[in-house]
Amino acid sequence: MAPRSFSAITHVIGLGGFLMLSAISNAAMADAPGTSAEADDLADMLTQGTVSGALRLRYYTDTNAYFVKHLNQDTVGYGGFIKYETAALNGFRLGASLIGQTTINRPDDKASTFPDIGTDVANVGEAYISWEHDDFKITAGNQRVDLPFISDYDWRNIPILFQGLNVHYGDKDNFLSLARFYRWKGWGDDRFSKTNTYSTTEETAGVAVIGGGRAVTIGDLKYSGQLWHEHYYDYTNLNYGEAHVAKVTGDWRPNAGIQYMRGTGDGRELAGKVDSTTLGAQLGVDYKAYKVALGYDHIQAAPNAYNNGSLVTPYAHNTAGGPYFAAPFFTSPQDLGSGNAYSLDVSTSATQNLYVGTRYSYMDLTPTAGTSSINQSEYLLYGIYSFDGALKGLSVTDWVGVQTSPKKSDFFQNRLELNYAF
Repeated sequence: MAPRSFSAITHVIGLGGFLMLSAISNAAMADAPGTSAEADDLADMLTQGTVSGALRLRYYTDTNAYFVKHLNQDTVGYGGFIKYETAALNGFRLGASLIGQTTINRPDDKASTFPDIGTDVANVGEAYISWEHDDFKITAGNQRVDLPFISDYDWRNIPILFQGLNVHYGDKDNFLSLARFYRWKGWGDDRFSKTNTYSTTEETAGVAVIGGGRAVTIGDLKYSGQLWHEHYYDYTNLNYGEAHVAKVTGDWRPNAGIQYMRGTGDGRELAGKVDSTTLGAQLGVDYKAYKVALGYDHIQAAPNAYNNGSLVTPYAHNTAGGPYFAAPFFTSPQDLGSGNAYSLDVSTSATQNLYVGTRYSYMDLTPTAGTSSINQSEYLLYGIYSFDGALKGLSVTDWVGVQTSPKKSDFFQNRLELNYAF
């Protein structure tokens, strides 16, 4: 099993309280955006583009990794990518990146190598053509993606990439989105394939996505919502929606949200029968630079279905919690069973450069009908420091936490991350 995160920055509250962890981290580590002017001809298009990238160092230490007693992992790896995107010519751009990662200390015992940085990779990453006009953009090829349960999860040394077609109209709040992906490349994979996180051998036709969002502000209240349908061939049909209301002015800014997820089977149902229903709620308040959020998700039990009613997520299994309101950092609700999940987040911008926070989550979930709950608790502390001045682009992040579950050895992890974006 690998650690989980979710990298969207769409809304800190809008895609769940968990984003108060990963969104801030990604904001600190985000690759420096590059936009180039419209070119006059093909020569200018190719020579007046932008170069961006990231150099990353990750150190992980585990004790009783994922509750496996005496499995202690200690791994250091470095990597990143460098990308070139041409200037626009009549709205068209070309983009490509080189990716790579290397493990510094590789234990002889493969089980002791932390999986996220345990594989040496060197290859072409992104390779795409895009066309953009006003609020409309279409991208074809190998690309980074940020959709519910389908994302690049950019906190790793190299991102997860998807191959296919991605169409977006609008902005982050008011939009229509269509996507069709045929292949993907995991963070530890050297090439694109038709497999996914459930199997390294079973190939499928990928995933098709349609979604939309709308937001309006009335007085000092902002109302927003999103609806998505994701069709994972031979696995599942996933419908996902959420709605939020938030006060956007003043020192005290309360907010609330609800979410719904429904998964049913498709085709060969390669993960097993899918019958999953989730209802979630969130309450939060922002006071000046302080944020507090309570998250809750109820996953309905389905004894004859996959994982007792869990959601099937072929590109997020053992990888990311996705947009669940209540999710731990090191594990994900959709991998743990059915029942109730709870979370409490408290965070603040301690200084202009430092963001700190803490999170508690409790998973009262059961993976197999007729067995007892895992009663899993996670206690997490984190801090993100972003340099400025001559060191602008450099950030240091540390995540440290422990998960406990009855009759299991406590699982401890510390994760130190250095990132330089340019």
